[in-house]
Amino acid sequence: MSASPSDQLTSDRLPSEQFEFERLQLRPDIEWIAQPNQSKWVARDPLSGAYFYFSEIEYVAAKLLCGGGRVDSVIKQLRLQFPSDHFTLAWLRSFASRLSAAQLLSPTSPHVSQSLAKTKKHSTFQSVLKILAIPLIVRVPLFNPARLLDKFRWLATFLFHPLTCFAVVATSLITSAVVLGNVLESGVSLLPNFSAMKGDRWLLLLLCYAIVKSLHELGHSLACARFRVDCQEIGLLFLYYTPCF
Repeated sequence: MSASPSDQLTSDRLPSEQFEFERLQLRPDIEWIAQPNQSKWVARDPLSGAYFYFSEIEYVAAKLLCGGGRVDSVIKQLRLQFPSDHFTLAWLRSFASRLSAAQLLSPTSPHVSQSLAKTKKHSTFQSVLKILAIPLIVRVPLFNPARLLDKFRWLATFLFHPLTCFAVVATSLITSAVVLGNVLESGVSLLPNFSAMKGDRWLLLLLCYAIVKSLHELGHSLACARFRVDCQEIGLLFLYYTPCF
């Protein structure tokens, strides 16, 4: 969002505003992530798992505003770095309010009345109510994979490298063409014959399904690890009574 048109600073409002702004502090645990090839930043809140998008101007303003500098000095530096925009005290006040509303400011900062977001913990009673409310979609959480995914971040980086993605797509296309050619040449039906499946074949089918589904979901988890998105739960999902990982 760009700065609003100019309202000049007035000396009668500056002292009280100066006092409030000098006490502003960003939370030290907020993680700032630069967006590649873009003049944008993402602020990640590790407590709530929320993400906030900042333009380059807003990122610089947040750092200057919460650095303990004087208000007039902050505005002067912003005007030097972004001469095409006009920064005012009103814009700065509005921006500080939005930082506070997003709970990105330290609780010691003025006008921050709400506590920091905490990880939601549902009681057993709430979980039972949730299951009863949606009986066809039942989630059974097993564990938090954050530490495990941290160890496999190297694998995520390799798998999502452009060359790896190109190789996978090329291999898939070639394999699909070969299999389709063989099927058309032999005249074998693509539809499975379930009547021919007996006993242990069903168990083998279920085992293959579980393995393929697990690898599929692992791909989602590795994508989260690669692009630094929180994956806070791995578990089972019974979707219309069908077990999924």
